[in-house]
Amino acid sequence: MSPTLPREGSILAFLLLLALTVRVVFVLQMRASPYFDHPALDQGFYVEAGRAVATGQEIRPGPIVRPPLYGWWLGLIFRIFGESLLVPRLLQCLVGTIAVWLVHRLAKVAFCAWTGLLAALLAATYWVLVYYDGELLRESLLNPLNLCGALWTLEFSRKSSWVKGTAAGLAWGLAALLRPQVLAVVPFFLLYFRFYSRMNLRYILGYAAAVAAPILPITTYNWVVGGDRLLISAEGGQALWIGNNPQSDGTGQVAPGTRGDFWGGYEDTRALAELEEGHPLRPSEVSSHYVWKTWTWISQQPMAATRLLLQKLRLLWTDWEFGSPEEPYFFASRFAPITSWLPLGFGIIASLAAMGLLSLAKRGFWESFPIWGFVLFYGLTIVTFIVGSRYRLPIIPFLLILAAEGLVWVTRATIAAKYSQLLSGIALMILVFAGTRTIPAPRDHSVAHGLTWLGIAEDRVEHRDNAVALFTQSLALSPSSCDTLVYLGVTLVALNRLDDARRNLERAVQLCPDDVQALDALTDLLLKIDRIKEARALSERSIKVAPHLARSRYNLGRTFVVSGQAYQAVAAFQAAVAIDPEYFNAAYALGMIDLDLGHKEDAIHALSQAVARRRDAVQPGFLFSAYSALIDNLVQIGRREEALKYAREMVTRLPANVEARHILERL
Repeated sequence: MSPTLPREGSILAFLLLLALTVRVVFVLQMRASPYFDHPALDQGFYVEAGRAVATGQEIRPGPIVRPPLYGWWLGLIFRIFGESLLVPRLLQCLVGTIAVWLVHRLAKVAFCAWTGLLAALLAATYWVLVYYDGELLRESLLNPLNLCGALWTLEFSRKSSWVKGTAAGLAWGLAALLRPQVLAVVPFFLLYFRFYSRMNLRYILGYAAAVAAPILPITTYNWVVGGDRLLISAEGGQALWIGNNPQSDGTGQVAPGTRGDFWGGYEDTRALAELEEGHPLRPSEVSSHYVWKTWTWISQQPMAATRLLLQKLRLLWTDWEFGSPEEPYFFASRFAPITSWLPLGFGIIASLAAMGLLSLAKRGFWESFPIWGFVLFYGLTIVTFIVGSRYRLPIIPFLLILAAEGLVWVTRATIAAKYSQLLSGIALMILVFAGTRTIPAPRDHSVAHGLTWLGIAEDRVEHRDNAVALFTQSLALSPSSCDTLVYLGVTLVALNRLDDARRNLERAVQLCPDDVQALDALTDLLLKIDRIKEARALSERSIKVAPHLARSRYNLGRTFVVSGQAYQAVAAFQAAVAIDPEYFNAAYALGMIDLDLGHKEDAIHALSQAVARRRDAVQPGFLFSAYSALIDNLVQIGRREEALKYAREMVTRLPANVEARHILERL
């Protein structure tokens, strides 16, 4: 390690205070965002997982859906402090500050004290790090664990120590419980120990065992409790297909033919795989299906796959922060003014990091391999899957260290009047910076996407006029956005502006003829305005596009109900329930039409299935209707005890419903 500078401790303390202050101010300013207290998509999933952990429930039966460590982190916080979403964000400000300290420590051990302080300054004020320390995403914990792993790996490579080796391995193992692709880096460290450090094999095996130690209990749980042989979770194959398919642009998060929400996408990828394989699949088999599907596409379309890979490499090094799916630039600039004082972007960091790498060429690369090796090999995992701001975030702290070393190297070259060395460094910096600007910044698209998300938030709280205004602003910037057209159309339906809604939904279907959400939304509207033949044609078209989705078959059943074709409606609703056993609407509709047909036993079975649905929010009025019809028919056929059980359950689930209590009292 390099010697300590005069007043280094005081400078570092100031930088850490700066890092903490910036992060806390950012979080407090972001409270104005509608998604702060009502997170969606991945953040919504993690909050759901944390609440399940805090109450001792499992988020879903079977093997672990996603790497569990971040859900455990939120669960612990919720258990201690309650369900406020401010507390975990403030704690992550502290974790982010610790990461700044780790950046300093790693840079100082690898290079010198000046590099350590400069790297800490960059990490304290780099706005993207600040942004994600305030989001409820796993990257806020991943960065410090990666830095711990790299720091202790570097120290372990220089002096074999059971303590350092074990600590480094445990850090990587815990990091894998946040993002499993971290494990792709570990084999290269093992080779580094063996062939560069000439380390004894016993130490290397101990290091590998320490990596496996946090993972083994998860693997055992998946096998013994979940009934599936999964190392950590089964998201790998699906993520690989999302990032490598004929429709992929390298940044999208939705697989072809699937819905955009978390659980909808999860269920759809499973249903599609089972449809293509022709039988039910375990989660590991679903993942394997998509790995094979990806490889088949690559082998059949090597030129298209190569173009996509090169595009993702460009995206990885572009100066713009691509949302995935959030829009960091839009939300930070709109809700957190402090970020306007943190202008440092990726292009500058990458350029300075290139100079840092050039400096290593003068004294040997291998001494600092745990830093640049992590950037290289983890970066390859990013382009293998999906490129986006938060996906490349794990390499940012390491680039900041190399950038700081580049600044120190240029300063020393200037002081020593080594002008040829200085010119070569500046030329490289300019070249790299120009390379980060080869993809124009999609500012209009980012703003349009951000406005759409604000519109969705307004619609969720039934501020529908505001939502319409935001969707309209978004479409003015990005008129071909099918998602925004659908959101606008659905919101206009809720406002009973049916003609405007139809025009927008028809435009969405015209632009994206295979978009099942657009097809289903337009079908629903056509049913409302009694254009039954057109609604049926769209339902049948949607079934052809995505035969794995229950919603299309439910809509088809509704067209049969309106046309008086009861038995065809029953068949369609039964098909919907068979596809998605958790679909309340289909089971409820099936039960009610069976009642109309006089099929009392079938109706009771369907209605009991409907009220058992707990996954999705169900409108209280429909839930009460399902319960009351079920209870009434159970009483009619003499199954009073069973009716009483459902009545008690109904009152528990609908405590504000006076009629529900009256039904229970009458029983």
